[in-house]
Amino acid sequence: MFQNIALIRQYHERLTAEDSHRDTTALLERFDLCHLAAKRSYELNDRELFFVKLLRASQHANAAIVIDRPFAQVENMHTLSPIRKALELLDFPGIEGIILGYEWNRGRYEADGE
Repeated sequence: MFQNIALIRQYHERLTAEDSHRDTTALLERFDLCHLAAKRSYELNDRELFFVKLLRASQHANAAIVIDRPFAQVENMHTLSPIRKALELLDFPGIEGIILGYEWNRGRYEADGE
């Protein structure tokens, strides 16, 4: 997972491996996901995989992150609180998050009061 996240900025921004390693480590620490760094996607549960994908998507400057049906992607997630918290943790200028979902899940989207 580490390389999957780190390579985005190495490629697009021509970061050195050292700079990319430092930035990716800091990002994983911020999300408390360092324990996933050496794992492969098939070793992750749906929640872990979702957040790794989110981190990977955030690595492109001025990203527009579109989250399509988060409740279909992550079982046992009952509100959007974890996703909203993750988007706040990204705290990168220029990144916009858009969440799409089904009308029948409206209560789950509103459950955390946002």
